Amino acid sequence: MANIKKYIFFSLCTIIFALILFLGFRMREDTLPTFYVNTEFGTEKINIFDDKNGNYYLFIPAYADLEQISVFCDDSHTFALENIVLSNEMLCKDFELNTPYVLKKDNNQLAKFWFYKSSNVATMYIETVSGNMNYIHENKDHEETVSVTLYSSDGNVNYHNYYSTLKGRGNATWNFDKRPYSLTLPEKADLLGMSFSNSWILLSNSLDETNLNNYLVYNLASRIGIGWTPKCNWIDLYLNGEYSGLYLLTEKIDIESDKLNLNIDSGDFLCKIDLQGRWESIRNPFLTDAGRTVEISFPQALTQSDYSRIIEHVNQMEKTILTAENLNEKSIIDLDTWICKYLIDEISGNIDSDIASSYFYFSNGVFYAGPVWDYDLAFGNSMRNRDPHSCVSKNRNKAQTYISLYYPSLYQNSSFYDRMIVIYRTVFLPQVEKMIEYEIDDLSAHISDASEMNNIRWRSMYDNNQVSISNNNTVRSCEELKNYLQQRLDFLNSAWIDNKDFCTVQFEPADKNPYWSISVESGTYLQTMYEDINSISWVDSSTGEIFDFSKPITKDMILIAKHTLNNNTAVPGSSNFTFITRDYVVILSFVILFFLLFVFALFDIVYRHKERRNIDECEQTKISSRD
Repeated sequence: MANIKKYIFFSLCTIIFALILFLGFRMREDTLPTFYVNTEFGTEKINIFDDKNGNYYLFIPAYADLEQISVFCDDSHTFALENIVLSNEMLCKDFELNTPYVLKKDNNQLAKFWFYKSSNVATMYIETVSGNMNYIHENKDHEETVSVTLYSSDGNVNYHNYYSTLKGRGNATWNFDKRPYSLTLPEKADLLGMSFSNSWILLSNSLDETNLNNYLVYNLASRIGIGWTPKCNWIDLYLNGEYSGLYLLTEKIDIESDKLNLNIDSGDFLCKIDLQGRWESIRNPFLTDAGRTVEISFPQALTQSDYSRIIEHVNQMEKTILTAENLNEKSIIDLDTWICKYLIDEISGNIDSDIASSYFYFSNGVFYAGPVWDYDLAFGNSMRNRDPHSCVSKNRNKAQTYISLYYPSLYQNSSFYDRMIVIYRTVFLPQVEKMIEYEIDDLSAHISDASEMNNIRWRSMYDNNQVSISNNNTVRSCEELKNYLQQRLDFLNSAWIDNKDFCTVQFEPADKNPYWSISVESGTYLQTMYEDINSISWVDSSTGEIFDFSKPITKDMILIAKHTLNNNTAVPGSSNFTFITRDYVVILSFVILFFLLFVFALFDIVYRHKERRNIDECEQTKISSRD
């Protein structure tokens, strides 16, 4: 019994000692210099970023230079970059950007250290009352009081306030490490010359490594003149001194006289088509007669009479879209805005088009399409639209619960189609060609430094499993984006200008989710960029027979995955990559150590017990022999 107590005591002491070592390790690791940006307008703290791969980074805002960066060190340690000892209030003017230095702590090498600097974009600093983001990140509905300081790219203070509020937002994007936020100011303010408003959105673009998609679409929609479109501008965001990446500061879709000017007294309203799976989280939802999930976004406070009236109007609009022969004669539909919204979605290959985040509004007795919103997964940024040879309007089923209804019906309507071709050729085609020729390059160059910092900060997020499952082989650079868009135009020109006949081949994976499709010129053979397709047997849904890739395509068809020849290939573009952080490795090591100690102690106890029993037996034998 004494031995058991001894080993229990020994194990507890070992655990306590190991925890002390672990906590000490973490505390030592967190003891790093702090840096400050100093200007005539104020001082802002920026912390070092540790990429967990032996590199430390200091991300400097666009408006500052190294000679404006000062350092503060813990007096209990000596820090040095190469052989230059860091001292309090020392300026970093003797260091260079994009150059690796060795960071030393008490003459012990810690890691490589890099200075990176942004350019051309504004900088926003947000400080929470709690000093961290834990409460907000627990739940996207949690909001906290924050101070906000916004610097323009040249260092002037554009906005400052201590009593704003910050909360999470988004659906799928909220689940990524780089999260989107909703910022509410205590009073209306004109941020970066966009508009006077107190409601702003910080789009994280965590699914878009180019950081261009939303900006491109919003600016295209604004130039086309589809109606009010949210203005946006890039910013570098710092949360409690931590660099959080390149964000898109965007106007919120609000009802204002200088935004979406709707009059509640005249019966105007704003709606959004959304996924049925989001029913519990959307405001004032209802199902249309055709089964579409719609949110009444404005007005938010509804009487039962208002609710019923809006549903009746939307069902009337839906019936017109689905059954009217000549939409030009139906004043209830503003044909040009629906055409422009469709062309934006079609050209960009937006997989959410007509199924989620698709707004439309009712004003003066007419339904208008828009405003545009949420294009993270456009421009080939998902495995479902990675192949540029696909027609959004003919892909009615995008997944088991993703049903596109209005676009396929409108596309089949001759009055819509004829007018659409005219607008495409005269308005959209020149604009998109201009985007490919120089606009994408110019914008990419404009944010290149900021985007490089962002991609270093979030490299693990872009590369690890949470993104690659839905985004494998997607557009990740400016050149890839231009190539995708050029191939997209070539395909659409063949269909709409050259009048070539295309068949849609829709693939349904074994798990029924997601669907994806490609368009094939009639009489030609099925060729696709999805390499994994060759490892799957596909059944023609109309015949029940295995599809023969050696035969030409002559009709629209649905191919269903019969079985997977390679068990690791269920959906083209998927990945099974896993990621473990360094802390988990340390904890796992301690767990293994404790287990080995326990096994050792157990064997030792058993051995000693057996040895003691043998001794007792020998003593008993000696006593018996004496007797």
